[in-house]
Amino acid sequence: MRKVILAALAACTLLGASTAFAQVKQTKEQMMFYTSDWKGDRFPDGRPKIPDNLLKRAVDVSIEDVWDYLRGRGYRSQFEGGWQALHIEKPFAGRALTAQYMPARPDMLKAIAAEGKAEERVSGNNSWPINELQIGDVYVADGFGKIIEGTLIGSNLGNGIAAHTHTGFVFDAGIRDQEENREIPNFNGFYRGYDPSAWAQMTLTAINSPIRIGRAWNDLKVPA
Repeated sequence: MRKVILAALAACTLLGASTAFAQVKQTKEQMMFYTSDWKGDRFPDGRPKIPDNLLKRAVDVSIEDVWDYLRGRGYRSQFEGGWQALHIEKPFAGRALTAQYMPARPDMLKAIAAEGKAEERVSGNNSWPINELQIGDVYVADGFGKIIEGTLIGSNLGNGIAAHTHTGFVFDAGIRDQEENREIPNFNGFYRGYDPSAWAQMTLTAINSPIRIGRAWNDLKVPA
């Protein structure tokens, strides 16, 4: 299907940063530094606010045309295939909000839990990126391909993403409650696989950082 657009394609031109700092979420100053080529509007946290009309136009552009345009401007790592989808027949696009997950280890879990407490964050850290989402965003997560116990959402968190974005997600990871998520209005998503297991032995390590999913990675520099 020529017009099936992975949200990752739009996302790949929209978001990136650096993970070499203590806090999970990068600062506004870091966002501004890594997105200095962007001259348009921004969200309060510094994230580029790509115009809604461009997102609507992206849905009608083929993958091949987007890939060719980006490749011609030096963006050569902008596509990854091999996905499952909630609604493969429904293309969608959005502003990427990225999250990076890694295998859990005690020292990181302790440090990240302390940060969450200091920032008055609630629930598991797999819900933290969802609370950062805005209408028109796409939640793009590097879950290092984990499916069993790598299920970043079930139906509850799926409903949370839908309510915050009206778009969907791209997960290099798994999901639970596949059928329930398909029934959520204004919601779509790409993921590596379905599994009934609960999320376990993973931890969030960065929000709005650069991530690599297969042979694609996110970069905030939007080609003119």
